Amino acid sequence: LLVTTMNDPQEAERCKFAGANGTINKPIDRDELASELAKLLGIPARQSIRILVKVRIDGLHGTEFFIANTVDVSVSGLLFECDRELDLGEIVEASFFLPATNSYNRVVAKAEVVRSVVSEGTYRRYGVRFVEFKEGNSEIIAEFIFKKTGKS
Repeated sequence: LLVTTMNDPQEAERCKFAGANGTINKPIDRDELASELAKLLGIPARQSIRILVKVRIDGLHGTEFFIANTVDVSVSGLLFECDRELDLGEIVEASFFLPATNSYNRVVAKAEVVRSVVSEGTYRRYGVRFVEFKEGNSEIIAEFIFKKTGKS
């Protein structure tokens, strides 16, 4: 990916002919740069707003219980830390509470492990994609995110 000061289609074509996969113009727009890099690296674009939140998860992996802490949450999934070893593609059940006006709302969902990263010490971070919610629970997450960001 080449950075150029010229917003000229012919310049972009010359860069591609010279072996570049793409061009981006100065001044660099961070969102455009992230989008172009994601395309080049084959990274899927995030579809959902993520909110940093640290709440406890009571998890179920098969017949075994585990405890984890969220790092962030979105309507499509969440990132959490735990000392349990999980494999990509496995399904876990997560139960956690999100703050609401004057109370907490419980969310219960089944989720597929789609990402695994070694974190500090013996902890691992897992990205999970929600595959099934208890009735009304996806709305609880959407409302929580809307209250934090004003966006849906």
